Amino acid sequence: MIKDISLFKVMKTIFWPNVANKLYHYSLWLISLIISLGAIVYYFYALNWLGLVISLILSLTIFKLLTKYQSLANTANYSQTGYNQPQKNPQELRAYLLLVLYLISQIILYFYLLSARSGRPLISPWEVVNDNFFIAYGVSTLFIIIILFKKYFSSTFRLIIISVHYFLALAIAIGVYRLGYGFDPFIHQAALELIDLQGFILPKTPYYLGQYSLIITLHKISSLKIAELSVFLVPVLAALSLPITIYRFLKNETLNLGAAPRLIGVLLISSLLIRPFIITTPQNLSYLFLILSIFNSLDRKNRVSAWLTALASAAIHPLTGLPALIWIIWVSLHELNYFRQLKNNQRQKYLRYGASFLLAISLPLVLYLGGGGKFHLKNINNWLLEKYNTLIGHPGLFGAENIFLNLVYFLINNYQIVLLIGLLGIVIFYYRKDESEQRLFKNLTITATALFIAYLLSGWLQFTNVISYEQASYSQRIPWLIFFFLLPILVIVISRAITLIFQEPGAVKVICLFLATGLMSAALYGAYPRFDKYHNSRGYSTSDYDFKAVRAIEADSHGPYVVLANQQVSVAALSEFGFNRYLNSSPEQIYFYPIPTGGPLYQYYLDMVYKKPDRENVAGAFTLSGADTVYLIINRYWNNSRQLIAEAKVTADAWWSIDQEIFIFKYQR
Repeated sequence: MIKDISLFKVMKTIFWPNVANKLYHYSLWLISLIISLGAIVYYFYALNWLGLVISLILSLTIFKLLTKYQSLANTANYSQTGYNQPQKNPQELRAYLLLVLYLISQIILYFYLLSARSGRPLISPWEVVNDNFFIAYGVSTLFIIIILFKKYFSSTFRLIIISVHYFLALAIAIGVYRLGYGFDPFIHQAALELIDLQGFILPKTPYYLGQYSLIITLHKISSLKIAELSVFLVPVLAALSLPITIYRFLKNETLNLGAAPRLIGVLLISSLLIRPFIITTPQNLSYLFLILSIFNSLDRKNRVSAWLTALASAAIHPLTGLPALIWIIWVSLHELNYFRQLKNNQRQKYLRYGASFLLAISLPLVLYLGGGGKFHLKNINNWLLEKYNTLIGHPGLFGAENIFLNLVYFLINNYQIVLLIGLLGIVIFYYRKDESEQRLFKNLTITATALFIAYLLSGWLQFTNVISYEQASYSQRIPWLIFFFLLPILVIVISRAITLIFQEPGAVKVICLFLATGLMSAALYGAYPRFDKYHNSRGYSTSDYDFKAVRAIEADSHGPYVVLANQQVSVAALSEFGFNRYLNSSPEQIYFYPIPTGGPLYQYYLDMVYKKPDRENVAGAFTLSGADTVYLIINRYWNNSRQLIAEAKVTADAWWSIDQEIFIFKYQR
């Protein structure tokens, strides 16, 4: 009989619970060790073949010791629940049909994405993606929610389906932007190419090294291209690790939740975790390991995984790694008998306050050092007003556009609801009977409060050597950290709400089903840059025209030259030529395109486009670089481009255009 060899029995055999459990932990351990130890080897030596071998030997040795002496037997109970023997009943055919329909919907979604693949300068991926994509996404979401209800499917199989659905949400940028998305990924990819070539890049910094170590290791042992790894690393790791990590946390027996509420809770939470993981950057990768560390730390049996992922986060980015390390140290201290005995002692409060104080000042200190140690304090009234507008915002009701956009911006404009849910969860857990769990969640909220203080202090600093529109970008990352520490509470609140909905009549369930589908679709739309009647994200993507421009200038040039251009053209040059085109005539070496955007060359570009494109403003670029030729690039989409192009035609020695989309102006000394 076909039933006797059903797909679900095969899947159950392949993903035998105890094996899946060990695979989860061992994968985290090995990846975290490669990140942490590879970062150390790189900083003190290099990541050439010898450095790679040293890093792998150290990682595998420690991994072997951990697997030998750290027993995972106490997690074997995980295999006793949630893995249901496929039952032989008439619903099997319906289950197969539902799965087939879901897979067809996924194929349709990928077809829409690949059909929209573009090399144009885009503000938003939704400019080119067919509007029917969201209808297909809503239908696909309906299918997966129904699948999660079906006890016929094993929990492992349903988690795989969630990961597939989550990866689709994370892969929009990969599918649409043919040349790459964002600014930072181009910078890090160029750095990785140079590290692969010579084993290091100067100057060596104590950050980003964890990501570089992991990508270089994967590249050298698998022969996968650095560009491919740089695009897929974070979305793939997030899709594989976050759903199972959150589900394992919800399987905690004290939470007393059914399998379906847990799984649907994981699916809904994943829609809140799209934006941080759509591109591979050190900051995003460190976010991922911070979340893994937080959730694993909440179970005493997973302490090794929590420690290793916290160390990995610190090896990738200090802004995330410091909270991760302080948190895991504090949680681990609570497990020691000495600190348990201090339960009613004033000294324990001092330790808690000391850890909170350390966390509150550590992030402003990191930003201070990262900003070069030069800053001044903002006007306190302006600072308070700025933070009020950022945190509280301007709550709004529905607008006058279509239903979908109304839902999206109602959620975006009223994100305070999420904060209120988190606060409600905090109140609930403060009054739980389980004392150890109450203390643990209390520590989560104390950590989040310390991070909030760090956010306020960081926003008070004004760095003198950072360009104006990048001033807030550093401190604005801290609210994500606060959200991640409140995430376990939010996960439980949502899962408990789903449990209550299960007890309601069928009509209520159907209404909630369609509401959940709409919310997830709205969250997907809002996670990416938008260009609609409510919002303009403004930043354009790097395009084919940018690459044509940098190649045309290279062909036209004779001798050293510099180019004044926006950052998307600059990363096209970096992608084309790498980090090997520095000019030595300046006291400080400068790249021949404006990178970084906070550097002096970019300021001359701003003078040309915001003041006037004349020889007086271009003279500083000649002096700074020592080059005899300066090129100015003006993209058609730049604000006031028509007037700028007309003025530059008069002052330049020569000019030409690339498909009437980019205009190049040549100035000779």
